[in-house]
Amino acid sequence: MAVPRWSLAGLGAVLLTAALVASVTPPPVAASATAACEPLTDAQLVAQVIGAPLREPAATPAALELAAEHAGTVVLLGDAITSADQVRGLIGALDAAAPPGLPPLIAVDEEGGRVARFGRSGVTTHLPSAREQARTSSPDEVRASAVGLGAEMAALGVDWDLAPVLDLTDADASGVIGDRSYGTDPATAGSYAAAFAGGLREAGLVTSGKHFPDHGLTTVDTHRAVAHVDVSLAALRDHHLVPYRVALAELDSIMLSHLRVSSLDPDLPASLSAVAVDFLREELGFDRAIVTDDLSMRAVASVADQPTAAVMALTAGADVLLLGTPQSAADAHAALLRALDDGTLSKERLRQAVRRALALKGVEGAAATCLLGLPPIGEANAVIDGDGVVSLISDGVLRAVPDPQTAGAFGLRPARYSDQEVAGLTRGSPLSTVRRFAPVVVALPGTDPLDLAVQRASVSGTGPAESAVVVVDEAPWVVPLAASLSQGRPVLPPAPADRHAAALVPVVTEGGGVDVLGAPAPDTGGRPVTTVATDDPLDASLRVLDLRTRRDGAPTGLVVADPDEPSLPLLAGWLASADVGLLLARDADSARLRDRVMSHEGPVWTLGGDGVDGATVLPLDPVRLLGELRDLAAAGTGVVAHASNADLLAVLPLLASTGAVPLPVAADGSLAEPLRIGVTAWRLPGGATEPLYTVGVDAEPLLGLGVPRVYHRPSR
Repeated sequence: MAVPRWSLAGLGAVLLTAALVASVTPPPVAASATAACEPLTDAQLVAQVIGAPLREPAATPAALELAAEHAGTVVLLGDAITSADQVRGLIGALDAAAPPGLPPLIAVDEEGGRVARFGRSGVTTHLPSAREQARTSSPDEVRASAVGLGAEMAALGVDWDLAPVLDLTDADASGVIGDRSYGTDPATAGSYAAAFAGGLREAGLVTSGKHFPDHGLTTVDTHRAVAHVDVSLAALRDHHLVPYRVALAELDSIMLSHLRVSSLDPDLPASLSAVAVDFLREELGFDRAIVTDDLSMRAVASVADQPTAAVMALTAGADVLLLGTPQSAADAHAALLRALDDGTLSKERLRQAVRRALALKGVEGAAATCLLGLPPIGEANAVIDGDGVVSLISDGVLRAVPDPQTAGAFGLRPARYSDQEVAGLTRGSPLSTVRRFAPVVVALPGTDPLDLAVQRASVSGTGPAESAVVVVDEAPWVVPLAASLSQGRPVLPPAPADRHAAALVPVVTEGGGVDVLGAPAPDTGGRPVTTVATDDPLDASLRVLDLRTRRDGAPTGLVVADPDEPSLPLLAGWLASADVGLLLARDADSARLRDRVMSHEGPVWTLGGDGVDGATVLPLDPVRLLGELRDLAAAGTGVVAHASNADLLAVLPLLASTGAVPLPVAADGSLAEPLRIGVTAWRLPGGATEPLYTVGVDAEPLLGLGVPRVYHRPSR
């Protein structure tokens, strides 16, 4: 990268043993990692991402305040330029007003033709327009002209030329882009833009390609109106971004236009759109500074005022924000500080932008790290590299961290460091995730269970089922009974009779059967109904077992349980997915119960107690019971986190198809302490994850449960 006139070995109170001697082609200056450094305050960090214009030739109090407090970049407009001596004096005054070691970048729009702040004032050579340059000169000749122009500007104290234009158009010369474009052929435009930018950089200036993605797509002037552009992603990639790819090596920054692009973000200007910024970075592999066009333009004002737009642009991923006036720069500075305080703007996003802004000033590596208030990389415990990958640092070895939950488990506070700092570390094997589960949202909090049941019944896309189970009784023990009866069929949870009647229409075929647990039965629209009274749990369970045996044959296994046992609903997933029947009795010595168990030839389990000879006892403790059920359903996978029994009934077909175990949680996704400890103990091999189906609850509190036993911990 070209190094500006005042590039130092760091900002703030970083001290140099020798000053950079002014030169038309200054050599790069390596930042000192050992020099003393005072980290920038939050206010100084925010100032580094703000660019503000000057329209007056004299250093007014407002201009001096701008350099002292509110802007890391000052853009000189035409009215601020009258002569070479005046420009040098103005820039010197701005430098003197700025905090020690923090002079502003001095930027200007100097493209040639009608956009030439210095050339039109007679202060420097006035180059022809881009269109004329492409018509009359070769790229090598354009580069040579740019070297000469850049040297003249560098001698005045200018650091940054907001050029070249990469827009493609043959529109009228006086249009918003017009003759500012090198033409309509992407490769030709790219080669001329690369030549112009390369010449400027050879002279010591930094450059900015503009106006991403391509202002040549419209003749609307975004200074005065909103511009909508209808263009496909394929056209953007294959045509409009070609000039950027050709010139990329010579671009120190890229300027975002205020176009609303249909295929990127039809609702926001590109300058305020995270989608547009992400597209730019991903398509071009561009990790240098992104700068907005002037945020005072009408195309932005239609969305937000300038301070709000500044916050939006920075959070969207822009790094330098150009404001319309010194006052709007001050207002944006205050707005960004408020956003930092209230969390709208993260400190990490601000630091990332400031690092790129400092790079434009030639301050990189350890010097920039110090100014950002970060420890030297050798003392950090985590880093975010240029590709956005988070890695743990331990004994000089980088180990990629797979997700935020794993970073949290290690207490990592990752921050961005420069590629040159990261390059000094060794890459080790990635960490395994501590996430026990991969979330699958089945229903958001607040979803009506009956609506959910209807939705789940139609998930397969095969149309209404031949039969379904309707649950009328709300007693908890009816939940596992419904699971045993359902065997994968749709289940409608308790609801008013008229809602059940309406729900049956899309769920069950007109001639299909309906099993009802409880009374009164809903209107089934003439469908055959089998009603199972739920006045007595044993009667109800015997009736369900008979229905299952008649339809599908006797189940292989049998579970005996007390209907009042609180852990009973945890059996629902197992009963829905396995060939296991259920008998419920408050009296384990009931003759009817004993006769039915004695006649059963397969395995028998009891939920607590030992009232059945030869039965395997399932633990009553919910933690141990969930562990046992996961072992019993070894062929299944996953957990269904739900907030109510009605939610669980609605997704019984999901449990039947997956073998997942139910996990009752609070509506906010939190677990009672015993369950939390129990779930933490569920170990998965090799850091594997399994599905976490969430029904009416927030998954986030559950994701980090279950840290594996063996991990390489940081040594610091």
